Amino acid sequence: MQEHPSDAHLVAAMARGDQASIEALYDLHAGLMMGVALRMMRSRSLAEDLVHDVFLEAWRAADSFDATRGSVKTWLMVRLRSRALDRLRAARTTRRVDTGGERLPEPEQ
Repeated sequence: MQEHPSDAHLVAAMARGDQASIEALYDLHAGLMMGVALRMMRSRSLAEDLVHDVFLEAWRAADSFDATRGSVKTWLMVRLRSRALDRLRAARTTRRVDTGGERLPEPEQ
């Protein structure tokens, strides 16, 4: 049975542009990330978008991974949490629009 490369080796391969490495990393961590994203976003489609975007971000930032600062799983989960909080804050902000007391016109149908 062939041994799987370590997460750190997969990220290093991602930094070199190896697409198979991001697929392997996704297979290893997407389930956990999706579970956390679902709990935070409370929407399957928003959670799926979030996990997808975090893996794209990880692909682009693979060369910035530093194994001395933590594991790949932690690196991914911190990114996931940070992006989820950003999106939740943005959603709250767009829902609370200050109209200065003016009544907004009803949308046309």
